[in-house]
Amino acid sequence: MTSKCSIAVGAAALTLTIVLAPVRSKAADDGADQRFEQALTDCTPEEVEMASVIATCLMEKEKEYGKELEQLYQRLLKGTPAPKVAVLRRQQRNWLKYQKQHCDSFYYLHENEGWGPPRLSSARCLLRTTLQRIEELRCLLTEAPTGAVC
Repeated sequence: MTSKCSIAVGAAALTLTIVLAPVRSKAADDGADQRFEQALTDCTPEEVEMASVIATCLMEKEKEYGKELEQLYQRLLKGTPAPKVAVLRRQQRNWLKYQKQHCDSFYYLHENEGWGPPRLSSARCLLRTTLQRIEELRCLLTEAPTGAVC
């Protein structure tokens, strides 16, 4: 049975997801999509169909990509003029909040389906959003010096 509290939390997260959804370029989406599809292929061999096993694998992939994300973020911080560092830090903190709320909403949408499906849904979301953010930061690293918009 779903509690009123978990429904409210899920609804709030879903609302924030819609309102805070970032705008990305087509090229960034293509790069993230390719890496996402490869991770799904790696984590879903034909003999494994258990949602919890696939979710665990996707979470491991997300951790690996999370390290790449952190390295890109640190490089971007080092190359950003001092007055704009605070803006970049605030942007990253807001993105992390967005990612958590967005992916938690996927978990709450499937929480009545047992343990595996909510984890899988959330893991897919975390991996996809991490890969998208990597592409966004790459774009900022390559475009920031010229002043172009990613």
